[in-house]
Amino acid sequence: MTSIPPPGSRSVPSRARKSSSGASESFGAALKSGVESVSSPDPIHSSTSKKNPQIRIAKSTYSNLLATRILKAFLYSFIGIVVIYFCLAITIARILPSSSIGITPVKNITYAGGNIPLGKVVVVDMEKSHDSSTLDYFQQSITISPTMALVEVQAGPIGNFKWSGGVVTSNEKILDMTMPKDPGVDYLINQYLVSCVSGACTPGNGYLISADQVVGQPLF
Repeated sequence: MTSIPPPGSRSVPSRARKSSSGASESFGAALKSGVESVSSPDPIHSSTSKKNPQIRIAKSTYSNLLATRILKAFLYSFIGIVVIYFCLAITIARILPSSSIGITPVKNITYAGGNIPLGKVVVVDMEKSHDSSTLDYFQQSITISPTMALVEVQAGPIGNFKWSGGVVTSNEKILDMTMPKDPGVDYLINQYLVSCVSGACTPGNGYLISADQVVGQPLF
């Protein structure tokens, strides 16, 4: 028997009911997928955080690194200063570590013509000559010499010379010095008569030195 719907009601075909049920299932599946996509972590940010972890350095390690850098900076500075000093020492000026006159900074003779004017104080080696070469300047700057002296030039580098009982005369002028021994010369040729100021000599006494014995001019 076929059922007859009551008056005023509409019958829903079975195909329509199936379509409505399918739409509901599709909407539920889409909603579930969206929730899962929102709750799942972002793969890009996740991988970035793994690739860039925070690095922490212990205080002792940091202190060691800082001390090493400071030591290297000091070492490089020291080497640079030493190189600059020796470049100056073999060309212009140097420090004489003498045991007779102490640590004395000197520079090369820069007087006109290379002749030392009368009355100037210079540093001389009382026992040996110097060739003013690069090697000689270098040796002066590192060798402690006991034979250096500060002297005042009284005559030279050329002129007449006369010695008589300790009294010295040059170019007919009596010099203010005492020379105990006769040097045995009558004429100065590239030589100086000097009076001792201090160092490896007797203060006030006169000495005859060659121009090659002059080491330099004191800077102070």
